[in-house]
Amino acid sequence: MAENIVVPIIEIREEFATCEICLDEFDDGVRTPRTLPCLHTFCCECLEKMWGAAAQGVKCPKCRKIWPVQGSIKSSFRQNNMLMHMVKYIGFKKKLCDLQCYQCPDNNKATVRCLECEKYLCETCDRWHARFLEHTSVPLTELVNTPRNFLKTSSMCPVHRDKNIDVYCKSEACDKAMCTTCALVSHKEHDLCDLREFCDANKKKISSSLPALKNASELRTEYKSKLVEQNANLDKMQQLLMNDIDEHSSKLVENVEQSSKKLKRLVMEHVAKQKAMRDEQLALVDKSEELKAEHVLYCQQAL
Repeated sequence: MAENIVVPIIEIREEFATCEICLDEFDDGVRTPRTLPCLHTFCCECLEKMWGAAAQGVKCPKCRKIWPVQGSIKSSFRQNNMLMHMVKYIGFKKKLCDLQCYQCPDNNKATVRCLECEKYLCETCDRWHARFLEHTSVPLTELVNTPRNFLKTSSMCPVHRDKNIDVYCKSEACDKAMCTTCALVSHKEHDLCDLREFCDANKKKISSSLPALKNASELRTEYKSKLVEQNANLDKMQQLLMNDIDEHSSKLVENVEQSSKKLKRLVMEHVAKQKAMRDEQLALVDKSEELKAEHVLYCQQAL
């Protein structure tokens, strides 16, 4: 079943958390990851620059679609929270050896992370933390090799720490999870629903789209195979045509050479014949000159 598919997170590489425009890593400041309606994600700073250069909206560098901006980039495009979690995980990996206990007065190095309050603790503080709050902690050496555990967000409300997050506000201005107290105090007139139902509905949407995506992937693979096959056929066709051209060119060259030799022979024969005729005329001229000289001598003698 599609809903039972689980993709294991083996390793999160740094390029996953890098903006494809400026090539800088996302952060929780000016370069927060913002997702366009076409589902392409870039940092807020780059989107701000693109919006400033084009008054009609932001033009996606990948699909070239233009998306209007209402007020600001942050209010128009959602933050990609999954990428933000990846950024935090990558930062955690980089400074793993330098993490300090958040509660320890001696600045001891942290050895565990509390999954509920997401704080780093040393061994001593962790024992008291677990005793009083009954939270679960994970050793940092284990957590760095299990991104799934790190990416799990706390189920406790950051405002009302004794309340579980179990409500989701679907209002366009909010679009976030919260506890029941936050919902009653600040979101009582908003579009609220049970967090579990909201998650299940989105899981169904994603699961229902997986067969279409898989089918599209198979179609792309089939189309790619056809293109590769057509390229191979074009190569064969090109080679056959090149061979045919070479063959006809050789025949044409041979015919031209034969014609050239024949024409040369005819020219030489014709010139030889013409020269022979002129040689005969030259001989007659010489003979006439001799007869004239004899005739002059005879006349002189007669005189």
